[in-house]
Amino acid sequence: MLMYTLTATGKPLNTTHATPAKGDSIKGTTMSSYNRTFNLSVNDVDLIEEALRARGRELCRMRRALSDGNPADMESIRVIEEDQRSGEELLGRLHDQKIFYRPKTSVYVGG
Repeated sequence: MLMYTLTATGKPLNTTHATPAKGDSIKGTTMSSYNRTFNLSVNDVDLIEEALRARGRELCRMRRALSDGNPADMESIRVIEEDQRSGEELLGRLHDQKIFYRPKTSVYVGG
């Protein structure tokens, strides 16, 4: 089964457990840290990408329903566009972490 390993930085971690940041302790007890490694199947990533695209389409419909000329809509427009941007950036980060198949024995013609 193919699996993706995603990290916060996009680089693989050497350990399976992230270490807490310096100073993350209360009276000698180390606090839990964030999980920085997620093992996802190819189907999991496809599902996440499709959900992000569906959310983007819904935000686009919401944005088109608002008028640029109406001052009451300006804050809603700003929030929607910010949401759209963050979703597209996340899709881009997912895409950038993928490793695509390229044949090693023959010439690859993309397209």
